[in-house]
Amino acid sequence: MIAYKGMCPGMICLGYQLKMGLNVTEQANCQANGFHCAANPMDCLRYYGDFQNSEYYLVRPCGDLDEDAADSKISCTQLWVLRRLEPQEFFLHALAYMADHPQMPDGCDVKRERAQAWNGYAVVRGKHPRAKGKLGDILAFAREAVNGPKIEHLSLCVIDGKERLPDVWYPHIEQNLQAIRKKFAFTGKQFQIQVPDKLEDIFMDSRKLCHCIANSDVYWERMERRESYLLFLRKTAEPDTPYYTVEAEPGGTVRQVRTQYNRQNDDIGEVRAFLKIWQKQLAKRLTQKDKQLAADSHELRIKELVQLRNDQVTIHTGDLAGRLLVDVLTEDLMEAA
Repeated sequence: MIAYKGMCPGMICLGYQLKMGLNVTEQANCQANGFHCAANPMDCLRYYGDFQNSEYYLVRPCGDLDEDAADSKISCTQLWVLRRLEPQEFFLHALAYMADHPQMPDGCDVKRERAQAWNGYAVVRGKHPRAKGKLGDILAFAREAVNGPKIEHLSLCVIDGKERLPDVWYPHIEQNLQAIRKKFAFTGKQFQIQVPDKLEDIFMDSRKLCHCIANSDVYWERMERRESYLLFLRKTAEPDTPYYTVEAEPGGTVRQVRTQYNRQNDDIGEVRAFLKIWQKQLAKRLTQKDKQLAADSHELRIKELVQLRNDQVTIHTGDLAGRLLVDVLTEDLMEAA
């Protein structure tokens, strides 16, 4: 059994000096004695809430055990202290516990849907979890399924002042999508480009088309930093029916255009012709900021393609199995003028 333990600096708990490895005592009672730990990492914060002035350890309780009915606290007569957890690692363990036990209580200090970091961290769970903090704060997110408490996506970031800025709500993908909606949306006679309203829409679209987007964090990270966006390409006559998913850069360059099972239909020539028209229309609406983002995206794409070529990354499933990923991405690429 793996559990977690908070202590004061120097591995001191209520005046008792613990050590790495095996620690032994005679009795175990959650209310009175024994070595205490918790199955849920977040419950450690109930007893050692000063996160920045406490230490947290991965432990293994053994011997006689007594479990608390109030939370996940455990008392034991033998406690193996395995190793100290760094702050980010501690919260990754906390997120993993939530994902493995979606029906269990969240534990101490887990907020629902929205949170501001306090004491160095924020842990938020919900359908659309969001958080913000100050420089150095850790933000941890557990996103639930649309139709239940199952955790579908976990993420963590640190407000470093560079990639992640203080007092900005993260993840702010939906805000980024909202900012490009009027600019990127376009309707032609046969096809149209739609900008998703929320992340949930992208997940549902991906599931219906059975392609790779819902299973990769790469696309969410790109959208968060405005490197690229996921768009819906649908038939104008059937605007509510998923058809193609498009990954496009801020300047309109199309990185990928794929439909069911990462395939392309027989009408891909017509789709690409429509996308060229869309690119021309989008070019008229771009601001100087958009152009700078496009230039940054271009540079990142070139580096990624070079790395994929050097690493010889191969596709292992579906119709494209056996092909180099860089070759497929290069064939899909439609540079904006």
